Amino acid sequence: MNTSAVSPGRAGLLLLLSGQMLPLIDTSITNVALDAITHTLAASATQLELIVALYGVAFAVCLAMGSKLGDNYGRRRLFMWGVALFGIASLLCGMANSIGALLAARTLQGAGAALIVPQILATLHVTLKGPAHARAISLYGGIAFIVGQMGGGWLVSADIAGLGWRNAFFINVPICLLVLALSRRYVPETRRETPSRIDWQGTLYLALILCCLLFPMALGPELHWPLWLQLMLVAVLPLLFAMSQSALRQQQRGDHPLLPPRLLQLTSIRFGMAIALLFFSAWSGFMFCMALTMQEGLGMAPW
Repeated sequence: MNTSAVSPGRAGLLLLLSGQMLPLIDTSITNVALDAITHTLAASATQLELIVALYGVAFAVCLAMGSKLGDNYGRRRLFMWGVALFGIASLLCGMANSIGALLAARTLQGAGAALIVPQILATLHVTLKGPAHARAISLYGGIAFIVGQMGGGWLVSADIAGLGWRNAFFINVPICLLVLALSRRYVPETRRETPSRIDWQGTLYLALILCCLLFPMALGPELHWPLWLQLMLVAVLPLLFAMSQSALRQQQRGDHPLLPPRLLQLTSIRFGMAIALLFFSAWSGFMFCMALTMQEGLGMAPW
């Protein structure tokens, strides 16, 4: 059950979609800005991969937790917390003078995005019905993707105030401030009437699994696969087994694990997850490589 399922109205919907555009646009903008970041911060190929990958890992690890927090403490509240965190992280990204500072800020950005996204989807789901719901969901992703690709190239090429690629992150700050200023007035607060427990153990397992996959893949070729990276890869299977056993125990107790085993018994869920894995694993790498190839390899301008 959800409380306060009041329609957000046009102003509220616009604010929610503006919040959603932040993480989607940022993903696209960052790919376009990578070549400029390489020259400014002397980033290696591995570090460029981490700029994109750390954001994705933080987003994936915190996403389910962000959804539960919104259910328990209020989706508008968590939406605003996420926007604030994302804005602070964007400011830190733009101010970064070293690759280490940029990587840390990108990780923080991913965590902020993970607080934003589930609140928007849940709010749209409980407050809109029928054609209005379908229209909002279609706007949810399509516009942001297009704006991100075009806006990122323009911001890097325009070199406003001589800031270059930093504008790709600074542009988020005024948007975040505007969304924060108006959300309390126009976005309805919704939450579950019965709070649900957060699967902290499952979240920790997921973080370890993703890190054990990410760092060997990113660092292995450059470091020539030392033993500790090989051990990280080997640890993935035991961690997956431990996570599945933990989820089964929680399900038997009547709790809600991060990835409920009963969902995996549904053919449609397994098929959808397999297709999503194939698509996004290829799509993310393609967009990363294409942006670098067109700019650094072919000498094309971002815009």
